[in-house]
Amino acid sequence: MSRSWRALRGPVLLAIAAACSEVSHDPNAVLSLELVPAQLPSIVVGDSIHDTTGAVDSLRAVAFNAQGEPVPTAPIRYLSIAGRHLVSVDSVSGQVVGLKTVDTARDTLGGITSITTRALIIAQVGKLQTVPDTIYVVELPDSLVPLDSTHYSLDYTRGTQPDTLSLPVKLLHLPSDTVPHYRLEYAFTYPLPHDNTDPSKVQLVGLAGIPQLVDTTTLAGLSTLALRATFFTDTVTDSLGVDVSAFTPEHVPVPGSPLHFVIQLHIH
Repeated sequence: MSRSWRALRGPVLLAIAAACSEVSHDPNAVLSLELVPAQLPSIVVGDSIHDTTGAVDSLRAVAFNAQGEPVPTAPIRYLSIAGRHLVSVDSVSGQVVGLKTVDTARDTLGGITSITTRALIIAQVGKLQTVPDTIYVVELPDSLVPLDSTHYSLDYTRGTQPDTLSLPVKLLHLPSDTVPHYRLEYAFTYPLPHDNTDPSKVQLVGLAGIPQLVDTTTLAGLSTLALRATFFTDTVTDSLGVDVSAFTPEHVPVPGSPLHFVIQLHIH
């Protein structure tokens, strides 16, 4: 099964064993362990991990020996170290099922002692453990809607400071709950080809100003991507089409997807 590294979450990198006086030359001796992040930022309650194609997925870790080579026979185990009531983790297969979206701990008198919305997952071989990765459990989204309009205009004078235009959308679990930590996919529909890599065109960027076509919804269920024009942008007076989509874990479009934006460009 193919996997990809999610840029917004980053890899959960090597957990190194305690210092020892001599490095083992045994090819099956595990020196480091890497937990590969899931492709999606969350799982739906009552469902398991999926990849971006809709196929059922699982946690996966890779053990390495002192020569940096994988150790396929390493007895890797998976477990949750926080938010244990949010997920069920099969320690051997790495299969994870979302149980609920919020984990509330109470004392013997019924008072709330802690509330968490994330589970922390690790992989381990013996006493060697990875840095924890985060899994969020969310409700299944029912609709993708524009926060305001689907028609905007961007007026930019070249040579001035870069200008951005937000394309706000909201992901909902009806009737009114929002869905955070959920993957949204963007695509330019006009003009084509437009793959978001050419700085001479307007680009979709995240909060860090890096061009991207994938976003994760905020706690309010919103997207943070925006169109950006810079002094590199060619002189254009035209329109631009952008589609925004959300998918169920099985990769079926959420109602309202794709949401089509039309932007009038006035760049001079």
